[in-house]
Amino acid sequence: MDPMQKTFKHPLARRATSVKARLRDGGEQTLLVVLTTLELDEKAKGFNAKNIGRLRQAAEAFLTEDAEFAGYAILNRPKDW
Repeated sequence: MDPMQKTFKHPLARRATSVKARLRDGGEQTLLVVLTTLELDEKAKGFNAKNIGRLRQAAEAFLTEDAEFAGYAILNRPKDW
């Protein structure tokens, strides 16, 4: 991501980055990848749909402001062992 561009920041996101995804037809798309400590599995203990919804809405709002991104993904950050 260009340092002059607006970066995605949210209290529930621990980090955000952009990645280039290669498509099967040879093209590329830029995706926003948001790392969080929130539980993403709906069946897991500690899942909070309200917080996940807030993070999704923030990511979608960010994408509408920046036409560079084709989509987003929310992932759990890897745990340090």
